[in-house]
Amino acid sequence: MLSDLFGISFCMVAINNFVICFCLPGRVGQAVALRAKAFGFGVIFYDPYLPDGVERSLGLQRMATLQDLLIHSDCVSLHCSLNEHNHHLINDFTIKQVCGQSLNIQKTRFAS
Repeated sequence: MLSDLFGISFCMVAINNFVICFCLPGRVGQAVALRAKAFGFGVIFYDPYLPDGVERSLGLQRMATLQDLLIHSDCVSLHCSLNEHNHHLINDFTIKQVCGQSLNIQKTRFAS
């Protein structure tokens, strides 16, 4: 098995109706979102700083608030640099709002 060979544990999920959300997706987040969409995942995002129309050009669904995003998501992916505006963006309160029974947070945050 691959897990024996590489020492990695794998988790298999059915991607039917599985929704990945992206918070503050920059270039990297947008690239990951498009790849997830190509694999059949439902993809939604929230970014108050991106101009209107980005969602149409990417073919993704934009959510109006962070709470709306979390309520409709099974997996959270953060793609933002660490700053005072997003420090503690995900906390105990926001984690409880995620609709999925399991939560996987992929974070790519770099100190600026």
